[in-house]
Amino acid sequence: MRIEPGSPADAGTLARLNPFVHDLHLEHAPHVFGSPTREEAAAAFEALLRRDNYRAFLAYVDDRAVGYVLVTLGERPASAFNRPRRWLYIDQISVEPDARRRGVGRALVTAVLRYADDAGIDDVEVDTWAFNDRAQAFFASLGFRTKTRRSWITLRPQED
Repeated sequence: MRIEPGSPADAGTLARLNPFVHDLHLEHAPHVFGSPTREEAAAAFEALLRRDNYRAFLAYVDDRAVGYVLVTLGERPASAFNRPRRWLYIDQISVEPDARRRGVGRALVTAVLRYADDAGIDDVEVDTWAFNDRAQAFFASLGFRTKTRRSWITLRPQED
């Protein structure tokens, strides 16, 4: 397996791999997530990867991309209430079902941690939906700890 940095040229590959994570979110929160076509997803990934604050890493097995991680750089200047900070946020991680439990996700996150370290970024953050026990266990196994708890209430539920 090898991990390579992504580029806008990889947008179609990311769009092919995205449903492996996106469909789970769509199933559990259809009032939040959209249903992009592969072409719409590819265009969105291409636009994101043209931005300075987004990066992707792809995992390849036998020259076939089997997973990716998408990260964004967060920055906040100092204020009276907080110190300045920079962090990487893991926005998406997706691995083909047949490639799971083979170290692909771990290798992708390791690439993110190495990238952050090389860039002098001390913090890497991720959030997971409450329904995604598998992702929570995965990130905990890599040393991620709960930082905050985020709650919500829906005042106007969407009809299916």
